[in-house]
Amino acid sequence: MGPVSGYLLVASFLAGVMAYLYRELIPYSRPLLWATLLASLLLLSVVPGGDFLAPLPVAYATAHLGLLNPRRIKLVQGADFSYGIYLYGFVVQQAVVSIEAIPRLWYVNFVVAGLVTSAFAAFSWYWVEKPMLRFKHWTALRRTAAV
Repeated sequence: MGPVSGYLLVASFLAGVMAYLYRELIPYSRPLLWATLLASLLLLSVVPGGDFLAPLPVAYATAHLGLLNPRRIKLVQGADFSYGIYLYGFVVQQAVVSIEAIPRLWYVNFVVAGLVTSAFAAFSWYWVEKPMLRFKHWTALRRTAAV
């Protein structure tokens, strides 16, 4: 799979917009989630030219997964790795792609980069972000004193 075309990016954006506009009419169901995940996988990896049809099931699956509120495992309770994942995700993905020994397949990159990014995000949370939150009240006090 080569570079993503502009048409595919626009189609993906429009699929997300359509999912938002018709959110009241789209059913929220686990079987439909599994069906769209399977359709996405088949369209992206098996069907020639299927990547142009994939934005619709990918949009549904993304929205459905985003609305889930799974129970947190003990390891991440009280932690917020979201900023670290945002911060390090792209850099780690590019680093994984540059390693010759790792196959350049999207699902391999997803797994390897996801695990490495999560480790960086956890390190960032426990050693940088969480300790800095102790100083949060100082900035609030300085802001009120300046007014």
